[in-house]
Amino acid sequence: MDTEALSHCGQCKHFEVDFCLLRQEVIPFPHSTTCQSNNRDHKVPLGPLHSVVGEINDAPSARFKVLPYLEGHRVEAMSLPGQFQTRIIVCTPEDDLVFSSTQEYLEHREKSLSKPLLLLGAIAGDIIGSLPANQRRKGLRSLKESAMRYSDLTVSLLGLVKALLRESDQALDIKALCRRYPGAGYSNEFKAWLSTLDSRPFCTDPNSVAFRTLPLGYTEDGLEATLLAAERSAGISHGLTESIKWTKAVCGALYLARIGQDKVEIERFLRDDLELLLPDDLPSLVRKLEESERSEIGMREALSCFLWTDDFDSAMEQLCPFSQAGPAYYGVVGALCEAHYHGIPEGIRKAVAGALPDELYDLLLQFDERFHFDFGGYASAVDGLG
Repeated sequence: MDTEALSHCGQCKHFEVDFCLLRQEVIPFPHSTTCQSNNRDHKVPLGPLHSVVGEINDAPSARFKVLPYLEGHRVEAMSLPGQFQTRIIVCTPEDDLVFSSTQEYLEHREKSLSKPLLLLGAIAGDIIGSLPANQRRKGLRSLKESAMRYSDLTVSLLGLVKALLRESDQALDIKALCRRYPGAGYSNEFKAWLSTLDSRPFCTDPNSVAFRTLPLGYTEDGLEATLLAAERSAGISHGLTESIKWTKAVCGALYLARIGQDKVEIERFLRDDLELLLPDDLPSLVRKLEESERSEIGMREALSCFLWTDDFDSAMEQLCPFSQAGPAYYGVVGALCEAHYHGIPEGIRKAVAGALPDELYDLLLQFDERFHFDFGGYASAVDGLG
């Protein structure tokens, strides 16, 4: 298993006391484990937590393995007295999962990462858009887990998810989660907002708030309710008319996609209801790209990449020539494709799920469990997992 970029969490006290300060939970004995994480810059892990377990198989000596957590649950090893055989155990609130070997456990975890969780398309787009321009065409399939980096967009989006799940103050939950991940790449303007005690709007980037409010495309009943919720949510940090306009466009389009409306209806909503000037077709978009010296792009071009392509991969590919396309554009297109095509490629789902810290992945699990029944045609998170 690739352990590059792993480092000890710095907070483990497993062999001094029976309480893990990183996970905030009791470590049951005689289980034996310690943890590792990608937390180079700060104490909150930047990637999935890993357990270091000793596996004994038909010999008195142990081979130590580094195993990633399973959906936020620590992996432990336990051997029966007098027997040269280790069992891998994952303790969950529902039940204890027991595996005969590390290989069996890793196969189970690989299967679990295939869950079609809502919002994985948005986060996949964020990660792709955060790559250097010359690597974006390769997408996520060729990247090692340690090379994947989500941005501040994903953290703020999941801050909103947390607030929606708890039905609590959106500004407070977004700020709280973002402060836990200070190295995610926030703009100076957004950092200033994070430092305030109130939620007076003064951020001006319309693209970041359009991305952040994407979960509202799944949580509301009806288009009007979606647009109203999007406007209110954007208003906690972004007060400009331009920001509100694109937030409503993105959330409204996502809502229509998830209830099964075709692209003709989504385009009509954008052009007629919101009066947005979109390119007439894909050739028009390509001509604009060829005629532009700086390959500039706005949210209208990003939405057109969704409207005028046929799947997730081709939509991502169409964005690549635009040198100015940032993670927010890729994330919005990824989310729309996920809703319209009822998912994203399995390999990309696994890559994204495997790169997220357990705390953030758990928020996705909770969000999907609560809202996937409202998503027309999308499989349940537990379908086919056995």
